[in-house]
Amino acid sequence: MAVPVENSMLFAQSLLKHKIPLELHIFPEGVHGLSLGTRESQFKGRDDHIQPAVENWIDMASRWVNGL
Repeated sequence: MAVPVENSMLFAQSLLKHKIPLELHIFPEGVHGLSLGTRESQFKGRDDHIQPAVENWIDMASRWVNGL
């Protein structure tokens, strides 16, 4: 089951309200718990955990944190 995207949007709105830095990326596909979205990080052979479109999220997060 996917986590409702609205939860992330509400959280982001709250952070903005309190002037807390954030970056929000919403990917159109993928199940909850993708990890890195790669074959190496897939959960117990679940092919739905291999999502090349999300593989770059860890790099994006790293760049954002380093820019704080």
